[in-house]
Order: sequence, then C-alpha cells, then structure tokens
Amino acid sequence: MLAQKDSPVQIIWADFTDAVLDIADGGFQFSDGHKFKVRNRSDRSINRVEVMAHVVSRTGGIGAGVTWNGELSPGQTTVLTVARGHGDGGAPDDEVKVLLGIESVGFADCDYWSSKSIPLWK
Repeated sequence: MLAQKDSPVQIIWADFTDAVLDIADGGFQFSDGHKFKVRNRSDRSINRVEVMAHVVSRTGGIGAGVTWNGELSPGQTTVLTVARGHGDGGAPDDEVKVLLGIESVGFADCDYWSSKSIPLWK
C-alpha cells in the first residue's frame, strides 16, 4: 500500500482473493475481483471515497478502482468492492508491482486528493 499519511481515509485491508494476475512472456493480464476496507480517520463526515489499485511495470500500467458514495462518519469503516473488469500491459522481465491507494475523498464542501509517493524501479 502507498504511504498516505495525509489522507483522511485509511485502507485497513485489501482482499484480492477473487482477482487474477497472470504474468508471462513479457506481459500481464489482470482481472478485477478485489475489495478494500477503509476507515475515516478524519474528524469530519465523508460523502465519497475513491480507492485505486494500479498494476504497473517499467513501461506503464493499468488502474482498477471503485468509488463509494454515502456518509462515512469519523472512525467509521466500510467495504468497497471493485466491479468485474480486466486489463493488460507489457511486463519486461515479467515483473510488475501492485500499488494500492486512496485516489480522492469527498467532503460536503470540498474534494481532497491524497498525495502519493510512488516507489521507483531499481
């Protein structure tokens, strides 16, 4: 998971039990089927949360996310389930990273875009 200490929402866990990631012959295929449990760690009610999982390689990547709408009070948790879908891309040396993070959070008076520190390839 991406470290996002400034985010008003925290990912508690991610479950990829129903997702499939195949990596072979310099490419990858990813089929969604994952879910996230998030917690409002702010002192304000939230009305929208967008969470993303990115499958990235040295040459690019894809993202699969979900947006939750409702009221999430301070300290409250909810589970977001990603709808079925799929994508593919190149994977030189058959190597990819799966990155999870909060994309955005909606309050009554503003939208918040969390910072992201993406690890580089070495």
